[in-house]
Amino acid sequence: FRKRRNRPKRFYYSSRVYVGTQKATGPEFHVLDVSNPASPISLGYAEVNADVNAIYVNGNTAYIATSADDELRVLNVADPANISMVGNYYAPGDSEDGKALSLVGSKLYLGRLIGGNHDDHDDHHELHILDISSPSSPINLGSRNFSSSINDLTVRDYLAFLATSDSNNEFQI
Repeated sequence: FRKRRNRPKRFYYSSRVYVGTQKATGPEFHVLDVSNPASPISLGYAEVNADVNAIYVNGNTAYIATSADDELRVLNVADPANISMVGNYYAPGDSEDGKALSLVGSKLYLGRLIGGNHDDHDDHHELHILDISSPSSPINLGSRNFSSSINDLTVRDYLAFLATSDSNNEFQI
């Protein structure tokens, strides 16, 4: 069998590609200008000191789901040569890495991996809905326990489409 590699995460927005990698000795978040696809140009990068598992960019703000204790980091990417962290979010519970992101209006949906010491009665929820009206201080509007990792998600209107690690229920709405 072939071991599956952890591929870099990427997001395209306004002639730029944002790339996130696993934790390394160098930076894990990169911004590339691809307005000329034959000659991509590195515009800048940032040290995250964690795995970048998902990226969502809106305007001059990049939201990244990470393997750090603060599962969500908010970056100002207006000047890619000087990327700065402007906010973050620590979801309750332990060991749950940020894994997936979806943005609808001013609501950011954060999917997490199932973590250690998980219990249905604890607040180790895998899906969090955040108000990002003020990107520097995301506010948790609510969360839900799925007792499985949320590997990917897309939100449309009032529905969240989830790809989970539950072998009997991999796709949930």
